[in-house]
Amino acid sequence: MRDKIMSATFDFNDFLTQLEMMGNMGGMGGLMKMMPGTNKMSDREMQEAEKSLKISKSLIMSMTPQERLNPKP
Repeated sequence: MRDKIMSATFDFNDFLTQLEMMGNMGGMGGLMKMMPGTNKMSDREMQEAEKSLKISKSLIMSMTPQERLNPKP
């Protein structure tokens, strides 16, 4: 994944994979609990972040495979 980011070939399919892996780890809340210093986020802020990620995933899923590979107009 690091190589894809460094070579600028990271696409929406890769981002979707990352979102799914994050969901398997307990979502935004699960990740934040693992990171030091992030316990300052309120439950409301955590819910808003989760909601934003769900919206992002929905938008990506609505794209065609070609749009996911090359989102440029």
